[in-house]
Amino acid sequence: MQDWKASQVGMFVYLDESGDTGFKFSKGSSRYFVVTILLTPDPVPLNSAIDDLRAELGFRREHEFKFYNSQDHVRHAFLRVLTKHDVLLRSLIVDKHQLTQPHMRKRETFYNYLLGLLLKHDNDRINDATLIIDQRDKGRKSKQGLATYLRKSLNTKANGYRKIKDVRYHESTGIICCKRLIWWRGRSKRSTKEGVPNTARSLVQKWTMNGT
Repeated sequence: MQDWKASQVGMFVYLDESGDTGFKFSKGSSRYFVVTILLTPDPVPLNSAIDDLRAELGFRREHEFKFYNSQDHVRHAFLRVLTKHDVLLRSLIVDKHQLTQPHMRKRETFYNYLLGLLLKHDNDRINDATLIIDQRDKGRKSKQGLATYLRKSLNTKANGYRKIKDVRYHESTGIICCKRLIWWRGRSKRSTKEGVPNTARSLVQKWTMNGT
């Protein structure tokens, strides 16, 4: 695992989320909202490794590795592939019950601020990065608003470099990895009685920044 610094150019940042940005709890809005990013300097080796794993396990090339209905040996094999590549994971978990400021209870404001916070406090690892978000997330107006917000809030002249050079929306292996890691991190915090061995939990912890 490399110790990346901001001098490294061409970073790829994949983002996925769990929960929703609504605050109508009595009507079903989730209490928690989780945003996770996966960083890698080069997605090509990771893409190839996941394709090879599909072939090894006898899956079709488009198989997504949905963890909730996968056998444990498939989940473990997927996680072990990731540990062999230069990836870092960071998650931000928000208890929305604790947010009382009216402006933070606006969906777009809440989402943009949260993502900006996650990208800003990165231990100087993100520089000139391409941010990839699931193509199914957000409408056209929200996509444009997010890209503008991130460029204005993160790409300041004072720091001498730009964190985000481009924001793209499409499905990718990096997004699939993010989704699976969010699922596993949630499960890994539960009791070992539910079938989650300590070795599997340590795999997830190995990728995190500052243990978050």
